[in-house]
Amino acid sequence: MLRLISFLLLGIPFLGNGQISSVRLVVRVPAPVENKNVFIAGSFNNWKAGDSLYRMKKLDATTYAIVLPVFKNAHYKYKYTLGNWNEVEIALNDSNINNRLFICKDRKKKITDTVVKWAIPKTAVKTMVSPQMARFNAMKDSVLNGLQPRLNEMLQLLKEYTINLLQDNPNIDTDSRITSDVVKHFTDAYGSINGLFHQIFGSLTPEQKQKILKAVTAPGNDKDFINVLGAAVNDAVK
Repeated sequence: MLRLISFLLLGIPFLGNGQISSVRLVVRVPAPVENKNVFIAGSFNNWKAGDSLYRMKKLDATTYAIVLPVFKNAHYKYKYTLGNWNEVEIALNDSNINNRLFICKDRKKKITDTVVKWAIPKTAVKTMVSPQMARFNAMKDSVLNGLQPRLNEMLQLLKEYTINLLQDNPNIDTDSRITSDVVKHFTDAYGSINGLFHQIFGSLTPEQKQKILKAVTAPGNDKDFINVLGAAVNDAVK
């Protein structure tokens, strides 16, 4: 759900002052672990370790990549995982490592990282998910799967938009066409997300709504609203 909000927010500056950007992250990892995917988690997705939209594409046996839409000049912290925090990247001596950090100052940025070792899971502790949260996750995944192709198309439009503006004489017709296409994609995406939000918030109890409302309106939470909202919903329905 938070990933979708981020894309909506990114669409607004793209149409207005062009502050949307993207970063391509490539990571080299230790010898492949059977039946495991590599994920990136960070401040851009509420630190969710196994978010399907942040599963990296396998380039070869030990190399993975992903392209993320981001705000230009914003600071982002992140780490690599195998889908959960019991299998996060660590140092060779098995100690925890600091969060990685990047700032995207250019239209197109590439980062190459190396994971030297994965944490070995301790005795598995099964995390209980409430039936209500399970329904929310199912609804969210359904919407995300439907929107992924459209989001990829928006990134391609961003590329065309950038290339056109870098020309000595940008084509006005091309600019108008891309803007029209982005508005359509943005409107369709918003419609899907609007429906999802109505389903989720409409199924909350009055007590859960008040708990979330209290969290998102607390002093000092304005600058990190997306992460605060996600944590509040998780806490209210756990």
